[in-house]
Amino acid sequence: MTRSDISKLKKLKKYPRWVTIVLIIIFIFYAAFSYFKENPLVPSLKPSDDEIIVHSIDVGQGDCTIITSKAGNIIIDAGTGEAESHIRSYIKSLGIEKFEYAIFTHPHEDHIGGADMIMKEFAVNNVILPGVTHTSVTFSKMLDAIEASDAEIIEAVPGSIYSVGDIRMLILAPNSKKYDELNDYSVVVKLEYFENSFMFTGDAEKLSENEIIKKYSISLLDCDVLKVGHHGSTTSNSEQFINAVSPDIAIISCGKDNEYGHPHREIKKLLNDMGIKILRTDELGDISFRCNGNTIEIIE
Repeated sequence: MTRSDISKLKKLKKYPRWVTIVLIIIFIFYAAFSYFKENPLVPSLKPSDDEIIVHSIDVGQGDCTIITSKAGNIIIDAGTGEAESHIRSYIKSLGIEKFEYAIFTHPHEDHIGGADMIMKEFAVNNVILPGVTHTSVTFSKMLDAIEASDAEIIEAVPGSIYSVGDIRMLILAPNSKKYDELNDYSVVVKLEYFENSFMFTGDAEKLSENEIIKKYSISLLDCDVLKVGHHGSTTSNSEQFINAVSPDIAIISCGKDNEYGHPHREIKKLLNDMGIKILRTDELGDISFRCNGNTIEIIE
């Protein structure tokens, strides 16, 4: 407490008791607000030296994942423009000022809507993109923001490996130069932290999934947690691909009562029949995992 704070409290003596009590309560709330504004990090979401935390952000009908560690931070996709405020607040609540890598899987608005905000308001060292363009205003805004930043631009090449401390990111797709569907250009990345692994597939559809199955071994594709492709659509998530990846947990990022009917009942049945635990942002909101390299814990 500063001298000015003490002085303010002394002045309260000249007011009636009830006014004094009200003013003291207001003062306490203001002091608490100021503290948490300057110290926003929620202790349960702070990674220790030997942990990472993976956050699947509730951005409605879109995708946004943030990986935090002592060595550095990663963001995969940036939701819709409508979710920009929530993404910004969430990042600031984690105390993040810089990302080592930003991966924008493909140019659809529900994956890059907040990309320009990320590039403008936070330091980003590297940006990974697929080799495809789009004519949308959102895509142009993202490119302008990337160009104005100091980030290194990296085209996603299958087989490439990038590291942040002990975090290892393997690019699995896209595996072709040209696709009919923009979704199939999605950057698919497997994130490994010692014995634990997560896979993020953007909106990669069955064509891209089949290419991945043919190119990589089952042992390489196996993971603990899968961010389900295309918000749980039947255009993605073939039985062969889910079998190859064989996750224990499936995250589905989608909007409540969305117009597409995501996740489709066929995908829910497939995952349930395989004994895979389903976690949905439309039901649970933001979802976080604590990972120490041996175990993965869902943070309540």
